[in-house]
Amino acid sequence: MLTETLGEFSKEIILHCPVTGRPKPNITWYKDTTSIGGPGLPGYSVEPESGALTVSYLRAQDSGMYQCWASNPAGEVNAYTWLKVKSKDTCSFIICTMQCVGL
Repeated sequence: MLTETLGEFSKEIILHCPVTGRPKPNITWYKDTTSIGGPGLPGYSVEPESGALTVSYLRAQDSGMYQCWASNPAGEVNAYTWLKVKSKDTCSFIICTMQCVGL
C-alpha cells in the first residue's frame, strides 16, 4: 500500500489491502484509529472477496490515515496509507473569498 494516496473531491477511491493467507485473513479497516467499513456506515464499503475499501463521494473530512488489519490463526499484519482529498476548485475558491473580503 502506498504511504500517501491522493483522491479528488466528490469522486470515489478504492484502497486495497495487500494481504494473502491460509486460511483467508479477516480484514478490518480503520480511519484515524476508528473502525470503519462495517454495515450501515455511510460512505464506506468493503469488498468481501478482496477486502478492498471503497470510499464513496470523497469529502475533505475523509482525509486521514487508513489502516487495514488482516488476521488469521497464523498471526496478523497491517498496512496503512495517508489519504489526502484535493479539490479541483481550491484556487478559484480562495480567489473568490479574497475578492469578497476586499469589497
